[in-house]
Amino acid sequence: MADLAHDASGPASSEPTGIAVTQANRPAASDRGKLRVFISYSREDLKFADQLDLALNAYGFECLIDRHGISGGEDWKRPLGNLIREADTVVFVLSPSSARSDICDWEVEEAARLNKRILPLNCRPLDGMSPPPRLRERNYIFSMRSRSYRAQASAVALRT
Repeated sequence: MADLAHDASGPASSEPTGIAVTQANRPAASDRGKLRVFISYSREDLKFADQLDLALNAYGFECLIDRHGISGGEDWKRPLGNLIREADTVVFVLSPSSARSDICDWEVEEAARLNKRILPLNCRPLDGMSPPPRLRERNYIFSMRSRSYRAQASAVALRT
């Protein structure tokens, strides 16, 4: 099945799409100048986010992800807010679990408050769940599991 980009009113195009992800560490000197992508995801989509991270990194992006630099018991909002602030673009991994996550919703709101570009990447059917309000009118990138992660990353790369 082909991946489709669409908005809330239905399919907008039939071009293939995809995704990718990397790390949230401070950039090394060699990474300065790379486009920085924050990956927002639900813990249930961890494997998908990890694959996205690897694929986007292969395309030359610096990915920011929340598993690095936030210690247990630490206030998570400040470090997450800093990662979002440092990003050029936010890729929101959209799934039923991220659609119902208060933390994911906060990340979308923070990205919007900071005027960040937000790319919703639908990794699983929503099964009747509504995406966060700020994403409802946006054009989605659909990722089909049959597509390679590299192909998915290229679709994100073309839209960033």
